[in-house]
Amino acid sequence: MYTSVFAIFCNILFNYLFIFGSFGFPKLGLLGAGIGTLLSRCIECLILWIFKVKIAENKTSPHSNGKTFDFSFYKKIILISLPILFNEFSWSIGENIYAILYGRLGTTALAAMSLTNPLQGMFIGMFSGLSAAAVVLIGKRLGQNHMDDAYSMAKLLIRLGFLGSILISILLIVIAPIYVTWFQIEQQVATTAIYIIYALAAILFAKVLNMIVGGGILRSGGQTHYTLFTDLIGTWIFGVPLGILCTFLFHLPVYWVYFILSLEEVVRLIISFVIFKKKKWMRNITTE
Repeated sequence: MYTSVFAIFCNILFNYLFIFGSFGFPKLGLLGAGIGTLLSRCIECLILWIFKVKIAENKTSPHSNGKTFDFSFYKKIILISLPILFNEFSWSIGENIYAILYGRLGTTALAAMSLTNPLQGMFIGMFSGLSAAAVVLIGKRLGQNHMDDAYSMAKLLIRLGFLGSILISILLIVIAPIYVTWFQIEQQVATTAIYIIYALAAILFAKVLNMIVGGGILRSGGQTHYTLFTDLIGTWIFGVPLGILCTFLFHLPVYWVYFILSLEEVVRLIISFVIFKKKKWMRNITTE
């Protein structure tokens, strides 16, 4: 967390220096934004690596067993990681297709979507911490064979995520008309952006709970193929086909396209809750 916060401030500073050419730095515009982001990420990576080295100096891996290479341990890690890698790759392609669809709706639609992206990143990013916390808090309890405690913790995180998303949704509805006044934009763009924010507020609970349940709880037991299966259905069976139909066949406004595309979050959430209730994701991966 400390490293991420520091990297954000570095990113802001480097962007200011290289975009506008402040304090003798070259004025590079868009290229400067890319350089600033790259530098901040390199610094973030370096700090994390230093932390890793310092921790490794004081601790010995419990899986080393005196061997230089424990094949069974790394095989387990690979089998857990590969579905996550494919899942994130598939999700990224789907998000790019969504962006293409928004772009085909015209410059007004694209400008309005760009205007709301910071809000989405800020408020949804707030809850990504709960997803990361779920993996750690629940995974630790599963590793100790405290299954009932793990399930109780999972339900607590779900409740926190749901209540928090409702509060943020109310806040989004209130600030939407104020937010668009901060930018020098045409009235049509402002109105479209407000409707998109309203659509985001309506579907935010599903986005947040999917991060917690799919991205955190179900993965804590190493059952990453469950989330891969869920996301593939949501993105490629519902999201992408619906987006293409809404854009090219029904020619709906961008805020309706965004809302209908986001309904795939509800589909994923329903599947994730079914898996969650069955408790098959609850495994101690340190022994199995």
